[in-house]
Amino acid sequence: MTRFYLWWAKRRIEFVWLTALLGMIFLSRCNPFVAEPDAVANTPIPPPTATLATGDSATEPISPSISSAPTATPAILPLRQPPIFTADNADAWAAEMSALLAELATRTQGDLAQMLAEIKGWVAPQQLAEGLPWPEHSLAVQADLDDDGTVELLLGVPQLREQCEGETCEMHLVCGAIDCFSAVFFLEPTAVGYTATLFQPDDLFEPWLSNPEFFAHQDLDGDGRSELILAQNWCGASTCGTDLWVGRWDGMAWEPLGHMGQTYTEISLVDENGDGQTEIVLYGGTMGSAGAGLQRPHTLIYGWENGRYTLQKDTPDPNDNPYFLLLDAHAALANNELETAYALAENARTNLIPVTPDDDPFSLYDDWAIDRIGAYATIQMMLVEALRGETAVMQTLLAEIETNYTRTDNPYLSAAQVLWQTYQTSSDPLAACQAMANVLNADPEQSALLSWFGYNMEQIAPEDYCPLSQ
Repeated sequence: MTRFYLWWAKRRIEFVWLTALLGMIFLSRCNPFVAEPDAVANTPIPPPTATLATGDSATEPISPSISSAPTATPAILPLRQPPIFTADNADAWAAEMSALLAELATRTQGDLAQMLAEIKGWVAPQQLAEGLPWPEHSLAVQADLDDDGTVELLLGVPQLREQCEGETCEMHLVCGAIDCFSAVFFLEPTAVGYTATLFQPDDLFEPWLSNPEFFAHQDLDGDGRSELILAQNWCGASTCGTDLWVGRWDGMAWEPLGHMGQTYTEISLVDENGDGQTEIVLYGGTMGSAGAGLQRPHTLIYGWENGRYTLQKDTPDPNDNPYFLLLDAHAALANNELETAYALAENARTNLIPVTPDDDPFSLYDDWAIDRIGAYATIQMMLVEALRGETAVMQTLLAEIETNYTRTDNPYLSAAQVLWQTYQTSSDPLAACQAMANVLNADPEQSALLSWFGYNMEQIAPEDYCPLSQ
């Protein structure tokens, strides 16, 4: 027994020595008494910088369009995918997308290049690789939009749609060969990060703009504050056009100041009358399809009035077509431009040359049109003579109508006779004019100047048949 205790004591000493040695090694390698370093904040790694077009930078105002296309492979793995828009979840989609963009802008500290890199990462890589590039017209702007001394972001996010094959789903751009629809957001810096607000004026049914454009940013009305003009450029089956929204961004909301648009338009910003306020001038307005009918370009001038941009003037191009000459004579009479009205009306009826169906089966000027346009042009000349007090000339012109435009279904013949009779008894050109218009209004179908009108043709409304009352 004594020998056993001696053996155990010896082994115990060896065990304590071994334990001490291992403890020293542990303390030298992993000292539990040394203070731990501060925990690293759980901040996502910022995405790599995207390549911008030549001359762009992340700190200076950039071109309204980013023209450089991304590579086929997305630059980063996105933090999270954007919501999918449907007509039923429009409000929820706007809130979620605004929150996502605000988070993205805050995380990247408003670095537009990094933001674009992540947004491009939302799209399925094969879609870019298979020939549908990132839209060159993607809206991406840095500027002091509200004159507060800080730089805001204006960002267009292309519409995306989720496509699934089996259990795999990917995001795809909703883009065509011409149109690519985007939602536009204002990103406003604050003390704690960014806020994002969807641009959606009351006259926009859904948030999508076709090929959005940052058209202008300047003081338009001369009050020292900057206005914005945002545009969309759209194309249909046969016609393209542009819509403009004028307004101000106040850091929290969009203040609408006007909406206008025109097809195939040329737009200019000019001070037409030298009053220090800029007019918005659109020139164009024709349609591309055959069903649009007889057309000519118009110049539309929108001016500042009562705190908004409203249409001030609509001037069509001069045109020697008899129908347009008649319309221009009508407008000149309404403006009391008697000499101009008389010359245009006389020219209109002189140029009414009958065209047989064999020569032109699609001619507007058949017997129906010739009788009506010729008679109404002569009525316009009668009105000018009534304003001049030339009774004898009026009677001569009436005789020409009764001789030359005698189709039994032509209401302009009886309208001219009523005009003459009323003037004879009243000596009042306006009363005679209104009596003439009443005859035409009684049978609007027969009073149509042409037997067929295209959907984009200028017309004289039945209530405007008397130009003197306008």
